[in-house]
Amino acid sequence: MTRYYLITAGIVSILLMVVLWSYLFLFGAPEKPLEVFSNLGIADEEVDSTRTVNAPPVLPKDTTRLALLESGLEQITTRAVAGSIFIERGETLLYAEKGTGHIYEIDIASGLERQVSRTTIPGVTEVIFSPTGTRVVFVQHADTTQQAQVGSLLGKGEVERLIALKENTDNVEFVSDDRLRFTLKEDTATVLYERDLDELSEKTIARIPFTDASVHTTKLGIVFSPKPGSAPLTGALYLQANTTIVPLTDTFEGFSGFIHEETPLFSHVTKETTVGAAVVGSTLVPQGVTFLKEKCAGRGTALWCAAPLTADSTYITDWYKGVQVSTDYLWKVDTQSGSAELVADLQELSGKIFDVRELKTGEDATKLLLTHKLDDTLWLYTEN
Repeated sequence: MTRYYLITAGIVSILLMVVLWSYLFLFGAPEKPLEVFSNLGIADEEVDSTRTVNAPPVLPKDTTRLALLESGLEQITTRAVAGSIFIERGETLLYAEKGTGHIYEIDIASGLERQVSRTTIPGVTEVIFSPTGTRVVFVQHADTTQQAQVGSLLGKGEVERLIALKENTDNVEFVSDDRLRFTLKEDTATVLYERDLDELSEKTIARIPFTDASVHTTKLGIVFSPKPGSAPLTGALYLQANTTIVPLTDTFEGFSGFIHEETPLFSHVTKETTVGAAVVGSTLVPQGVTFLKEKCAGRGTALWCAAPLTADSTYITDWYKGVQVSTDYLWKVDTQSGSAELVADLQELSGKIFDVRELKTGEDATKLLLTHKLDDTLWLYTEN
């Protein structure tokens, strides 16, 4: 009899472990108690539908807004985030959970959050949203391969019409909600393609004469440079104009650059340090901060960058390799003059070393989304 009970208890324990593992695999770890029921479809998805518009916002106890700081910096998630975007003129943000691809929406004024997609894409490391957040690309990494899928976010609790892109698709970016550009490497070149997501058609846009290039569509046109890799590169920014390649900068050691509006910005290595520079007209203007594309964003003349006070000669290479942590400060940059205003000490405000992996701005460039590289949490900075 004792053996019978032991066997029964063992079987029940195994079944419970299988159920728990399946839930975590599909939905991830819940941040709030009621989220378990919401994920299973037996609870109301809306957090609050009765809030009076003109009443002072009251944050619920289970909000993910963890640290409302007078400084303007606040933590938005405890979940690891794979991508985020401002929508609705900067009044709302979307973010995708790393590992599952689940998508959440947060009303910035109230802090209220709801899950808008439960579609699970296991192993997601990066998520790219279209300009209005209606389409989304999920990127998964496995050993030496990379797989991307694009789908539509229609507000029905799932991502629909998922389409797989070719293996090892790179430099993925939306030109508009219905047009997606991406690159594939060939033996002697990087080829830029454009896919019409409504017509499901595809065409070749350009052939870049590097086998590993950073390629972006800008106001100037298609701009490219050698991709920052595991060793310091000698490089420059180039403009692809039909079949002609036009250099936008001189060639520098340890180069990493991008375009803000129509101004080429880049960092490069001197003998002992890494410095920033801009090309204004035909003049090289030294800048007060180092530039990395992932750490800078802005609209018009307003450019925000996260950067350390100083950077040594291995800063670019080591940061991209993941062996160096950048102690970032938040700067507001005037690229025309080269001046940079130190706006915030992110370590002092957050209470920990803050290395920005991705920075995005809202429509008026007064709100910033910062993804912390060390734990992938999402933070919001509002200019006072």
